[in-house]
Amino acid sequence: MTIKEKATIIKDKVTVPMIDNYYANNHIGQSVICRWCGKNSAKLTDRGIFCYRDSCYINYSVIDVYMELKGITDYSKAVLTLYRELIGNSISTTPIQKSICTKCHITNTSASVNLKRLEHIKTNFIPYQQLDNNAKNRVNNYLNKRCIPYTALYLDNLGYKLGVYHSNGHTNLAIKWAEDYYFTRAMTGDFKGDYGAKQMIVNEGISNSNVFVVFEAWGDCMAYLHYATNCNPSKCPNIIILNGATIPKIEQWINDNAHRTDFKVYLLLDNDNTGDKATNAIIEAFPHITRDLRQRYFNNTNAKDFNAWYINYLSITV
Repeated sequence: MTIKEKATIIKDKVTVPMIDNYYANNHIGQSVICRWCGKNSAKLTDRGIFCYRDSCYINYSVIDVYMELKGITDYSKAVLTLYRELIGNSISTTPIQKSICTKCHITNTSASVNLKRLEHIKTNFIPYQQLDNNAKNRVNNYLNKRCIPYTALYLDNLGYKLGVYHSNGHTNLAIKWAEDYYFTRAMTGDFKGDYGAKQMIVNEGISNSNVFVVFEAWGDCMAYLHYATNCNPSKCPNIIILNGATIPKIEQWINDNAHRTDFKVYLLLDNDNTGDKATNAIIEAFPHITRDLRQRYFNNTNAKDFNAWYINYLSITV
């Protein structure tokens, strides 16, 4: 077994309270005093410890903590020693299998969810409101780069819980769409993908309307919510984020809901060839229910999506 494989097993099986008596009476997910800065600004995670105080801001795996405690500077030596002391042959190394998510209130187009990753996110999730000002600014700056302007607070105002969690040295943005589904994005490092199974998100707003607005991705949706609601929860529309879903899947959803009174679906997909083909196919299948909303915003512009259109709109009107 390689060093990397043993390190992965250690991170999966060993927690900080198991190796550090300082935290022996604490549990995973609990806020604790950071032994490095002495402030009550740290949180135990299932893979280590994170301190969100700006002057400290440590993000140690359980192996990093072990190296600090033992004064070991060689990573390979620390892995071999920790594996021999706490794991050996006593713990099964069988990978955790993916399971079916039965609690999610979102329409799943791929129902298999990595529950271990889900539990990691839920355990380590730090709500936006609990972040210090510098951390909030980092989140806002990230959202601004995604063409979601001004502040992240409107997400909470509209009922979507925003926060961050830390994993494998990365700081990740997380939007809590439902109790058992978080949409995440890495804010640091080279990781660009999304955690978890691809799902088509169907989220009905506070109003009793049967009108839905469809987006390809969360960035366009968040920008539209900010634009359309002006941070007023009572104006929150019904939204659908395709998030990789195929045309037949969204068409099946429309067909299943076509019986609703005054049911309408407004398509605000990307302004490119792929968006054109998807929009035309859906409108052709449901000509009396659907409408291409891009015509309202993208005429006479080169905006590639609603994000780009909105940031340009702000530069003109603000």
